[in-house]
Amino acid sequence: MDTLFDFAEQNNTPIEGSRKLDIVQMEFMGAKRMSWEELFEGFDDIKVITFSSGVQFVFRLLSKFKTGEIIFGCEDIISFKVQEIMAFQIKLIEKLQAQIPDRIKSGVIKGDFKFYAAHGKISHEKIYLLSADDGRRRVVYGSANMSSQAFEGRQRENIGFFDGERAYEYFLDVYNSLRDDSTGNISQKVLEISTLEENLDELPIAKVVGVKKVLTVEPIQENTEEVQYILDVNNLAKKLTPHSPKAEKGGKVLLSPDIIVRMNRKVIQGNVQEKEMRSEYPELIVNVDAK
Repeated sequence: MDTLFDFAEQNNTPIEGSRKLDIVQMEFMGAKRMSWEELFEGFDDIKVITFSSGVQFVFRLLSKFKTGEIIFGCEDIISFKVQEIMAFQIKLIEKLQAQIPDRIKSGVIKGDFKFYAAHGKISHEKIYLLSADDGRRRVVYGSANMSSQAFEGRQRENIGFFDGERAYEYFLDVYNSLRDDSTGNISQKVLEISTLEENLDELPIAKVVGVKKVLTVEPIQENTEEVQYILDVNNLAKKLTPHSPKAEKGGKVLLSPDIIVRMNRKVIQGNVQEKEMRSEYPELIVNVDAK
């Protein structure tokens, strides 16, 4: 059914300072229980935007298609500085190198499969565009990254799909725009390089610069509060780690009221010792620039 959604007309004057958003108007037709194999079954080509760092499921899913493209974003990039982008691309390519099956690698060589790495802030959407040689089209859309955690029922996800040409064409335009404006191709050549840190000129971002001659990288400035929040959470987690209960053999951690009380007592003792250390060994900073 091609009328699953229509686009919301936005004729009203926006509130000062606000931006208009692309809102997809949906129609609820029901819900069904499906495995991920059933959801993706019967299609020949796939195009994906994902933020998953686990590539095993990526290859499992990709192996079911004749052709495919994957755009990899990274949710861990905080401000999109050049060094963060390069570090992300290096680690992503190293993961692909270590786990890529021979069939997928052969597909990359033939041009059947293509991988792209983001070098800018891209859409946070997780989009799966499926097309069949007989003309059928499907868009899988929602919160699920291309990972076994998301598609094997290990965590709750919002997953829906549109069948039909109109939905496919709309999201294909979104996909193509993001791919062309914010990513670089992970070439067969770079997948063969074992020392990527010494071959920065082979990274996807470097190849984009080579074609465009100049690439403007705009670090995100407006999320200072969010960055500080993430750093504060990580630092506090490290501080609490020595006082936290150890995981059992299966990796699970059991919490009880007594354990939390003991943990709280250890944290208090640790804070007291830290204050005593600061008092006994006060910090001295010599700032030469400020004299």
